[in-house]
Amino acid sequence: MKFNLASLLLFVFLASCNKPSVTENLDSKQVQKLIKADTAFKNIVTDINNIQYLFEKDPVLKAEFLDYSYQDYLNFLVKINDQTIVEDAKQAALEMAKQKFENAKLRISSL
Repeated sequence: MKFNLASLLLFVFLASCNKPSVTENLDSKQVQKLIKADTAFKNIVTDINNIQYLFEKDPVLKAEFLDYSYQDYLNFLVKINDQTIVEDAKQAALEMAKQKFENAKLRISSL
C-alpha cells in the first residue's frame, strides 16, 4: 500500500472524529463511551457540561478551545495533580527566587 498525503489527512480526520471537543455537547452514547474508557470522565463531563453555555455565548472562546478534547483535559488534570511535576515546579521557583534575592543583595551592597 502506498503512503500518500491524502491517506494521512484521512487518518488524522478519522482519528479526530473519535475525540469530541470540549466545546461540543455530548450525547449519551458519547458520554457512556468516555466513562467506559476511564471513570475519571464522569467528573470531567459534569464539569464541562456546567460551563458549556459559555462556549455558545462566546464564539471566540469556543474557537480557542475547539481543538481540545475531553482526553486532553483529563491528561492536563493528571499532570497538574502529579506530585513530581508539582515538586519540580516548586524547586524551580525556589531557585529563581534565591537567584533574584542574591542579585538584589549585590545591588544593595554596591550602593
